[in-house]
Amino acid sequence: MKNKPWEAIHEIYTRMEKLCGRSLYLPEESLYAVREEQLESEERQPEAGYLYSIDDVVRIRAELRNQLDFLRAALAEQYSERDTYMVLFAIVAQIDELIQTNLLRTMNTSWPLLQKELFQIEDAGEVFFEILDDILPKPQTPTFVYEVYFFCIRYGFRGRYESNPVKITEYLKKLQAKLKQEEVELPLAEADERVKFKKFHSPYWNYLIMAGVLLAAYVFFVILGKFH
Repeated sequence: MKNKPWEAIHEIYTRMEKLCGRSLYLPEESLYAVREEQLESEERQPEAGYLYSIDDVVRIRAELRNQLDFLRAALAEQYSERDTYMVLFAIVAQIDELIQTNLLRTMNTSWPLLQKELFQIEDAGEVFFEILDDILPKPQTPTFVYEVYFFCIRYGFRGRYESNPVKITEYLKKLQAKLKQEEVELPLAEADERVKFKKFHSPYWNYLIMAGVLLAAYVFFVILGKFH
């Protein structure tokens, strides 16, 4: 049996980086420092490298939109409509933010918001944390939902807290506590089974490690290119 939801999420992020031609992942400890350096660099000079055209944006968006349909179908097989909505919303919010802040910030090309098409909103950066505030105190929330929101924030989503790393850290700690609580509170026999289950159903740590490896490889080739 395969973990279709996490496989679909992993496929979205893999394709997004492949379509964009570079890693969009930034480690937690360097996220804000790198963003400040990027902003200073953008103020000094235009970004060098490939410039994305309208056709490129349309192509990237269409591919990601198709992958989101696959994710929705995978989620609907295992989760309620409400839980499917919350997970899909978090992923869509992050895609919009990643593309706009990492790819199109200095380019004269707009990004048609996926959140507007799928959820009829344009303030996902606000709604993301409103949903999180709502589900954190609710024990009936599936662990998978917490995992996805943790993954999105850990992968770089900031929303309305783009300039507030303290608040972001608070949310990460709250989510970590919820995930640890799910493991600790089980009876011993049930916990043994759950450990096996979680190895299968909780691969987001592996994806974070994989993303870090991809970033390291990307930086290595960039540095190597400067010497040629």
